[in-house]
Amino acid sequence: MSIDKNRCGPPLLDETGSNITIDLPVYYRPYFPEIEELAFNAARQTKLVSVRTGTYTWKREEGDIKVEGRTAFINHVLGNGLLISLIDEIEPEQKKMESFSLLN
Repeated sequence: MSIDKNRCGPPLLDETGSNITIDLPVYYRPYFPEIEELAFNAARQTKLVSVRTGTYTWKREEGDIKVEGRTAFINHVLGNGLLISLIDEIEPEQKKMESFSLLN
């Protein structure tokens, strides 16, 4: 990232008359580092994802997803780019519920 000048002040110039740029490192830290866990818990709470004998099932219009094991299910959703679809399906379901919390 570089800052060319402060728009309220005069441009920064060196002794040759060239603009001075300041390089600032930018570090990214995810706002929700475990969004897949939050989405999974919300899907379980809204009953979008059901479990029976260790097999997690997500019934979708495009076809059911059945995966054995919690971690394997979350990895399957992430690996196939289905996280946004899962979150999109959670929102209308949670609005129907009387109480809903992501803190569980």
